[in-house]
Amino acid sequence: MSELHVTASVSAEAILALLIQQRQISGQVATPDDDLSIGPLDDLPGRAPFWAGYYDRAGEPWSVSAAHACWQRFLQSLHAHHSSRLLVWGADNTCDAVFLRLVCHQLSRAGHDIPLFAIDVPGHRAVASCPPAQLAAYIDEARTISAEMRDSLADEFDRLAAHRALLRRYRPRCQPAFEFPGPDIFDALLLKRSAPEWRPALRIIGDVQGAWPEPVNSEFLYSRLRWLVAQGQLQGRGIDNAMRACYIALPAASG
Repeated sequence: MSELHVTASVSAEAILALLIQQRQISGQVATPDDDLSIGPLDDLPGRAPFWAGYYDRAGEPWSVSAAHACWQRFLQSLHAHHSSRLLVWGADNTCDAVFLRLVCHQLSRAGHDIPLFAIDVPGHRAVASCPPAQLAAYIDEARTISAEMRDSLADEFDRLAAHRALLRRYRPRCQPAFEFPGPDIFDALLLKRSAPEWRPALRIIGDVQGAWPEPVNSEFLYSRLRWLVAQGQLQGRGIDNAMRACYIALPAASG
């Protein structure tokens, strides 16, 4: 059976590609390599320059053209008719919830009728955090996305895209399931993880990522550290450099 596996994460793509190489699963895998919990959704390839701003401010290398090409390749794979079924991989996080709705939107609006399945990886913050041997077993638990459900999820994506929020969070047991917090949602945690002595920005960001119930983009968190420094709530050494060269302290720090 020819199958196309799609995932939002390049880390998950690498694991699925390995499973395909080892013949534990079959087919091909594609990803846009994007964090869909952040940023506009109304122009998918256009998200590349949106992220370029964060990477440029973080002093990290970034190629807008490469990121744009990644989105284009993903959309081309999604719209091709070379697979007998399409499997969307997702874990317990906002990005994967949006990703499923994005895939449904693309298929529904293009009138594609390829059999669609969702593979849920419960109990994990990300697909890539699940051991590969366990991932292969989830194939047998793939749930069918009916045409009616696909269209409903596609409509949800339209509403998410129209909202034009910077951030979104998926709360499956709440109504509505998506909420749109302000960019300062992580500021209290960033302040709490800072100290009077100088600490590497990467360490603070890692602590916040570990404390948050789902993955959080490091470049976005670094942008919040920069904002807190600009507001005088934190001090920064090398704040205009790459985050790995930056140190953060509470205002009481000296030297």
